[in-house]
Amino acid sequence: MQRLGTHLETERRANVASPAHRKRGLSIGTRLAVTTTLVIAVAFALLAQQLTTRERARLLESKAGAADMVGALVAASLSAPVDFGDSDDIRPQLDNLRANPQISAASVYSADHKTLLGEWRREGAAPLAPMGDDENIDYGIDALTVQRNVVGRKGNVIARVTIAFSLAAENREYRDNRIRILVGASVFASALAALLVFLSGYQIVRPLRRMVDVARRLEGGDLNAHVDREYSGEIGDLARAFNTMGRAVAERHERLAREVELAERIQTSILPRNPQVVGLDISAAMLPASEVGGDYYDVLQQEDGCWFGIGDVSGHGLNAGLIMLMMQSMVSVLTRRDPDAAPREVIAALNSALFDSVRLRLDMQQHATLTLLRYRRNGQVAFAGAHEEILVYRAATGRCDVIDTPGTWVAAVRDISKATVDSTFQLCSGDLLVLHTDGVTEGRNAEGTMFGVDRLCREVERVGAGSAGEVQMHIVQTVKGWTHAQDDDITVVVAKYHA
Repeated sequence: MQRLGTHLETERRANVASPAHRKRGLSIGTRLAVTTTLVIAVAFALLAQQLTTRERARLLESKAGAADMVGALVAASLSAPVDFGDSDDIRPQLDNLRANPQISAASVYSADHKTLLGEWRREGAAPLAPMGDDENIDYGIDALTVQRNVVGRKGNVIARVTIAFSLAAENREYRDNRIRILVGASVFASALAALLVFLSGYQIVRPLRRMVDVARRLEGGDLNAHVDREYSGEIGDLARAFNTMGRAVAERHERLAREVELAERIQTSILPRNPQVVGLDISAAMLPASEVGGDYYDVLQQEDGCWFGIGDVSGHGLNAGLIMLMMQSMVSVLTRRDPDAAPREVIAALNSALFDSVRLRLDMQQHATLTLLRYRRNGQVAFAGAHEEILVYRAATGRCDVIDTPGTWVAAVRDISKATVDSTFQLCSGDLLVLHTDGVTEGRNAEGTMFGVDRLCREVERVGAGSAGEVQMHIVQTVKGWTHAQDDDITVVVAKYHA
């Protein structure tokens, strides 16, 4: 249970430290506030624009009515002068428009638009041309232009008068109204947005934050964490579903803890306890990582010595532990059946059986490294199989021999007999045999540097004169102190030969 909690805590810290976890955008409250404010602001801006546009249309409509009335009066006053051809009287009639500050220009043309009968303009105003044959009102940006027909005695159109009215006052009032409406709409929109943000924050954001806090507590290992408040609606459904999920996580965690504890107990219970072999002082230790590992070691006693086994199944977890158990059982059976068998024969037979079980029956793709050593009382050691280097500390020189393990993996292919050979070496009195798994040499410090075989040799040479137990403890403690985060099993077997 403690190791499972350590594993979960390691994953949690890795997730917290990962860049994807650190990269965090705006909170839901902030996004909701920004979105609400923008939507309300746009809506009120459109509404303000529509209101001001309607207000301008109302002003123009009122202006057009007054302009049309003025145009009709001017057309009526010009009827007699134009009809009688009194051009001298046309100018005074147009000059009367000067009294109206909203009128900027006026002109009178003949009915056929060819002859200008009279014209009056304020300084800077553009000349006015007829706007067709019909009476008309033209709405410009800065001016409103009215055209009226001048009717003679016989009821026919004898001229056309065009008058331009300035829209400066209306435009100024339009701008003032727009500013007032926009300011009022902005204030109202801001107040409404603040109210909506407050209500949504109270009804949505706060419950979600509570659930996030509970999720973090669950992630940190507090399996009793739950949402302790009742909410209504969809938030309430989410809170209840969240609590249900939390209970399910707790149940699965407990079940997994029991399974892992059982697997750990099985894995450690099959390890040799205080192996006693004539002529050897033996000490061994396995430090599992946070999961059930695939490290294997064994010491199988024989009348004239013993068998050593050291190996490592690829991967971690229950699958690796299961294959390790199979390997341990097969080695035990094969060496008991024929204690004097050559190590290469045992490796080849084990590989064939293990390949069928792992690849064909279990449908797994895992393999294992394995080296078997046959020690005899006279100090001769024969070995076969591929695993980490074998270290032999020579008491006579105080130096370590590094012995490679030629061969290939087991459970990768069905037949490895041609790739498996026997090799031998000789132990002298006081020599140390050191077997280890890759959790020792591949352990990395905080800078990412591996422990390595050379460093292991130096540590063995430092304490090689001591007992097997002292050497084993020194190696394990040194590797633990070096390794920044143990992610693989650490297994060390030390045997000191006494001739």
